[in-house]
Amino acid sequence: MGRRPALGCRAGHFWRSIARFADPRVYAENVIAVSPHGLARARLEDCHALAVVCSRKYASLHCSIWLGFAGLVAALLYLIVS
Repeated sequence: MGRRPALGCRAGHFWRSIARFADPRVYAENVIAVSPHGLARARLEDCHALAVVCSRKYASLHCSIWLGFAGLVAALLYLIVS
């Protein structure tokens, strides 16, 4: 059957697994050969992987915003006291 289509791969490997196909036609044929159920499953798995990445990213962003605010307050207090 050839290579498994990139759909359904972990987010970090998604683009790399597509780029491994030397010919875009071969990649397209491999994806088309997957059943509609398989494509739906792969798309949902990709959505989940993307949601995990986004969730971590926004948790880090939330933390960094609060740390930046705390740093601003500390800097203002330092300027007021000195």
